[in-house]
Amino acid sequence: MVSVFLILSISSSIVISTVTSQEEQLAYDQSAKMAQSYANQFNADMKSNMAIARDIATTMGAIHDSSTREEASHVVRSILEDNPQLIGTYSGFEPDAFDGEDERYINTTAHDGTGRFLPYWNRIGGDIDVEPLVDYSTSDYYQLPKRAKQDVLTEPYFYQGALIVSYVSPIIENDKFIGIGGVDVGLDYVDNTVSSVKAFETGYLFMVSNTGIIISHPTNKDWIGSKKLRDFDNPVFHEVASDIEKGKSGYVDIVDPSNGKDVILFYEPISTGNYSILLSVPKDEIFAGVASLRSDLFTIYTFSIVFMGLMAYLIAASFNNRINGIVDEFRTISDSALEGDLDIRANTDVDIDFKKIPEGLNEVLDSLQDANRLRAEMEDVVNRSPVIVFKWKSQKNWPVEFVSRNISQFGYTQDEFTKGNITYADIVVPEDLGNVEQNLLEAINRGDKEFNYEYRIITRDGEIKWVEERTFIGNFSANHSNKLQGIILDINERKKAEEALKKMGKIRIKEIHHRIKNNLQVVSGLLYLESLNFKSDDVIEAFRQSENRVRSIALIHEKLYHSENLTSLNLSDY
Repeated sequence: MVSVFLILSISSSIVISTVTSQEEQLAYDQSAKMAQSYANQFNADMKSNMAIARDIATTMGAIHDSSTREEASHVVRSILEDNPQLIGTYSGFEPDAFDGEDERYINTTAHDGTGRFLPYWNRIGGDIDVEPLVDYSTSDYYQLPKRAKQDVLTEPYFYQGALIVSYVSPIIENDKFIGIGGVDVGLDYVDNTVSSVKAFETGYLFMVSNTGIIISHPTNKDWIGSKKLRDFDNPVFHEVASDIEKGKSGYVDIVDPSNGKDVILFYEPISTGNYSILLSVPKDEIFAGVASLRSDLFTIYTFSIVFMGLMAYLIAASFNNRINGIVDEFRTISDSALEGDLDIRANTDVDIDFKKIPEGLNEVLDSLQDANRLRAEMEDVVNRSPVIVFKWKSQKNWPVEFVSRNISQFGYTQDEFTKGNITYADIVVPEDLGNVEQNLLEAINRGDKEFNYEYRIITRDGEIKWVEERTFIGNFSANHSNKLQGIILDINERKKAEEALKKMGKIRIKEIHHRIKNNLQVVSGLLYLESLNFKSDDVIEAFRQSENRVRSIALIHEKLYHSENLTSLNLSDY
């Protein structure tokens, strides 16, 4: 009886531990995916802003020797008017790089004492106004793209009382830096967007720059632009800041300095500018479901064990009293027989119903059956989960020692794997199998404790599905019989969504190309029609040259659209 209770207790503990561990891992994974999703969303916004800066640089580079400064300045202003999320748009050229006439424009509108073309259109004061760029000889917004000859997203800085970041693209001509095109975004706009996001009940998002400067926070607005992660007196924040500088993601347990709560802080890089999104979620909120499940499982198993113990005690007590009476009577008879009294006989009319013996046994079996049913219900909790549990032998093709019953979601049964009819390698897509084996071997050789990898498997119906494997490697040794245990998770829908986003991007690029091409054809046609209104050969020749320029632009655009390299073209054929 003791062994039955011991087995039931151990099995109950294993089930509770397995279920709650899986639920905790799912809670971590869901929060990490949430942080990653918001990082991707803000990365798209930042890419859009950088694309506008790149458009300004490209346009200025194309028209600086064929348009007036007033026309170029008007282009910069119109871009600001069309993009209300921007606080400023600008272009700046090296000395005499715009049209060679800097001396003529000294101290005129959008020019300083050098006469350089420096229009900075902004709405910092409320209405859109223009002024010349300042501090360009020392400030990062001009000097960084000049030195690196590549796009730059600056660290936050103050200008005229506004905290802003600058997206800047260099203007390169004949491999020589001649100026910049850029846009400014006020951090009030970024802070309002990020701070509006809520996670769980009281969780929140905030954003930091590559060097750890806080650029948004929902409650502590005085931290924005003035406080860094390394300013907090906690070495964990210093580790997070170091990871962010390296473009890494992760999560840590920490006390939130803004509210004093024990939280899990997830951080995910934004690839544009190496900024990062941070998600702070209180532990009691992220694990609320896990704690409730653990409590329910513990209550059920405790009740079942106590119930079985009580039943066993009652049954044992009933038999012990009756059997002790018979034993006492037998002892009396044997003592009398030793003294020579052979006349005493055992009382056959004993107060015992032998039917109670099988009935008691059935009660024990019923109790065991109830306990097994409760355990089966707990196993169903695991098998209704989307996570499939595996235990593999570290042998060729990974024979399966154990797999949870919910492998049926892929059309297979437990017996097919555990009886050796199918190995795990049999369901991996052959084109992916080599990569899985190679990456697992490399993880083992590196001494990694975990192995995470995404690949495709084949279901019973022949359907190809994407899964994510997370395997615990542990202390792997070539001299011992090793086993790998882990989980796989169906991520097919996520992969389909990612593929759909890629296709949408291609369609959008094709539509933009089509519109640009049509617009250039319309401009070319209008120039030709207008030239028919003149008789002067010089005027007609000027129109013809303009048509040729438009056709050249259309040809370059066509070449760029069909080219994989968008930074240069081979014009030797022309």
